[in-house]
Formats: sequence, structure tokens, C-alpha cells
Amino acid sequence: MRFNRHDSDAVRRWNAGVSVYDDFEHASRLAADAGFEWIATLTLRVPTSYEVSQYGRDPRHYTIFGDPEELMALVSEVHHVSWPLGD
Repeated sequence: MRFNRHDSDAVRRWNAGVSVYDDFEHASRLAADAGFEWIATLTLRVPTSYEVSQYGRDPRHYTIFGDPEELMALVSEVHHVSWPLGD
């Protein structure tokens, strides 16, 4: 974490949060651009024991905080990343 080392919210996001997007195609494009090969789809449940907050300039970006085992249980699918989609 190069920036915001003295911002407790930024440190928490970096150390304890899971970065997610609310749009599969958008997330796939960003993942492909960053060189990631896999992307997971999460199915969120209500009521929750985890926290979801929108963060950053991208209105489709969120951070989820919660128990790691519970968050892993939210994974409903794993996809190989290819962009443009369908390649």
C-alpha cells in the first residue's frame, strides 16, 4: 500500500477488505487489463453478517468485510478471464 498509510479506513480496506464490482463484464475487463486469469462471482445473502461499502471513483466498486470463511462460502462461480468477452 503506497498511499494513505495514515488513513485508518484505507488501511482497513487494504488489510481486511475484499474488492468487488457489481458488474461482471466491467470486472472481467479490469481483471484482464490487470493480468488476472480468474474471476469469482459472489452471491450475497440477506440478512448479512458482513459489511458492504461503496468506495472509490468507480461507482461499481465495493469493498466487503467479513469472516473469511463466510466470504468464501459466498463464491457461487469461478470463471476464466478473457477479454474481450467470449475470446
